[in-house]
Amino acid sequence: MRIEPLGSAALMLRIEAGERIPDVLLAWVKTQPFRAAAVQGIGAVAEAEIGFFDPETRRYEKIHLPEQMEVLSLLGNLSLDPQGAPFFHLHVVLGRPDGSTLGGHLFYAVARPTLEIVFTPLPGVLRRAPDPDSGLNLLDLGQVFRMAEDR
Repeated sequence: MRIEPLGSAALMLRIEAGERIPDVLLAWVKTQPFRAAAVQGIGAVAEAEIGFFDPETRRYEKIHLPEQMEVLSLLGNLSLDPQGAPFFHLHVVLGRPDGSTLGGHLFYAVARPTLEIVFTPLPGVLRRAPDPDSGLNLLDLGQVFRMAEDR
């Protein structure tokens, strides 16, 4: 992964061919002071796993896609899970060669040839907390702290 600053507020990340997201993002962010960020990107992948959440079963239905696709839109955020570990919540729209699209929650994708990610750090810390109704760890906006207070 290559990183370049974009002014004072954002970073441009280039995910290299063969690198897997969100794994490479998680490894990098663990070495950084960021505890909250917005993420957006475009590029292409050789493989991906996406899914959608079924509120009836309270589980994600996963779709494995072992094919070359364009990343038309990658959006998400960085927060901390209930144990305090970095967590990326990412959604993606993927384009197939025939122009059809697939989209959903991104579990992973393998870059090919690259993914270009704009990473915008946010002030403070975003935390997730268990939601008893869905069984998911949802953003707890009542628990946003300034970085200096929550290390």
